[in-house]
Amino acid sequence: MRSLGDPRFRFVDLPMRGEYPGPGRRHLVAGAPAMNHAAGLARGTWLAPLDDDDEFEPDHIEVLLEKALEGRYELAYGNFRVIIPGGEPVVSGRWPPTYGEFGYQAAIYLTALRFFESDHRSWVLDEPADMVLRRRMMEAGVRMGWVDRVVSTYYPSRLHRAQRA
Repeated sequence: MRSLGDPRFRFVDLPMRGEYPGPGRRHLVAGAPAMNHAAGLARGTWLAPLDDDDEFEPDHIEVLLEKALEGRYELAYGNFRVIIPGGEPVVSGRWPPTYGEFGYQAAIYLTALRFFESDHRSWVLDEPADMVLRRRMMEAGVRMGWVDRVVSTYYPSRLHRAQRA
């Protein structure tokens, strides 16, 4: 991170990754504590979540920020491409944001909404932490807008798929 030479970027190594369930459900909540911690450290107006298995399109932030400002949305999202090794790419995303058709790697939202945290215990109900977060935001009436184009790519790893088994 230092080699980037940009003070807006920093690396934070958490001493504990979180209390996770066994391999069969870990994928549902992996990264939730780190995402919550990072959101708490954010100093900007908007959050653009990105995991190690995601990639933004070059204009990801510009496209979503334009949509958010144009519609006075608190969260803007687009479609995301899923690339599974050996398989054909699949594009997901639609309005309204639903399970499997929404991902935070294809979204930006106001930092003021960071009090909505990913629940690292959602695995108990067999629900992914990010989908519980989406549902809670929708139930609270967060204003959301959608862009019908790919803004990010998700690369589910072999390990991730094995953990689901």
